Amino acid sequence: MKHKIFLAAAMSLIMSAPASAQRFMDKLDRGLVAVKTTDGVYCSWRILGEEYYGVKYNLYRDGVKVNSTPLTVSNYTDAAGTASSTYTVRAVVNGLEQTATGTATKVLSTNGNGFGYLEIPRPKRYSVKDGTDITDTFEPNDATVADVDGDGQMELIVKQW
Repeated sequence: MKHKIFLAAAMSLIMSAPASAQRFMDKLDRGLVAVKTTDGVYCSWRILGEEYYGVKYNLYRDGVKVNSTPLTVSNYTDAAGTASSTYTVRAVVNGLEQTATGTATKVLSTNGNGFGYLEIPRPKRYSVKDGTDITDTFEPNDATVADVDGDGQMELIVKQW
């Protein structure tokens, strides 16, 4: 008798618990980034979580498609790309090209060893006491990324100490 009551209570708890068919995902853009290399401009973008197998991509430089057939990968090196080029990527689903979901308006430069970077300027900090610049006493300590404002683009959050 006790086992039946316990089993009935356990079943009612399990059945009353909310069930979620999908996990929570942020609404992010493609995160398209373009970096100038010795071979041209390397472009890389994010594959979105709701995309299925079989999605392909077209990459555009200054409005002109650079790949001859849709790409099955999420990166491409454009040999004819320059530092002033602008890139856009469009998904191709079931043979139909979708609207643009990623744009790189700035091609990042390399720092001599082949790695592209974007320099983060140090913010000005002033002493409350005498108004002098105390920037030299703060060093970047830790960093993370998050979509803080919900616009689909990741922001870089830097802790300075």
